[in-house]
Amino acid sequence: MTFEASGSDFWSPIYDLVTRNIQVNRDSSERKPLLPEEAIDRVTALKMTTTWGAEYVMGEDTIGTLEPGKYADFVVLGKDYFTMPVEEILESVPVVMTVLNGQTVYDRYRLAN
Repeated sequence: MTFEASGSDFWSPIYDLVTRNIQVNRDSSERKPLLPEEAIDRVTALKMTTTWGAEYVMGEDTIGTLEPGKYADFVVLGKDYFTMPVEEILESVPVVMTVLNGQTVYDRYRLAN
């Protein structure tokens, strides 16, 4: 199973999966628990967006993991996704750098120069 991010909102679906606190409707920020016993851990949520997502689109030979022969697509985050308080996932994790196919396409602090 994978999920689809809505535009640039990558973190809300991750938060939903980890907490099961689902947005009531698009016009409100109100959230309510939905099947909290079905919540998943952060590692599984990350796999759903990377490795398993690549398998879903049958692209596991070129995307989904960082290894020789694959596109080097990754982000450097400004916070540790695995240890930050879960509520901060919803607030969006700051992106410091984005690399696509081995080329830096976004560098908040110009670290790659």
